[in-house]
Amino acid sequence: MSIYDQPVRVLLVEMIDEFKSNDQIHFTTTDAVQWFGERYPKIKEGTIRAHLRRFSANDPIRLHYTPKPGEGLLFKLGPSEYRMYDPEKDPPEILPGTPI
Repeated sequence: MSIYDQPVRVLLVEMIDEFKSNDQIHFTTTDAVQWFGERYPKIKEGTIRAHLRRFSANDPIRLHYTPKPGEGLLFKLGPSEYRMYDPEKDPPEILPGTPI
């Protein structure tokens, strides 16, 4: 059950769209936590961090969250830095059954 009208995965897309509209190509975990804190303060930081990992196309940890094809929205650049995933330029997203 969602705390808000929409699940966190949908709110994550809202955040990504807002960052894109502001020409913010790169962002950090802190940026994401701050964004959620300002708009959806009931969502826990751990939940935000887990969603960032699940939706990072190149993060092997995402396999713990059973990602589905097409959910790779982000590309992890470092321990807490992300950018938007570009399937035309970036490696294919890591999915269950994909050799890492």
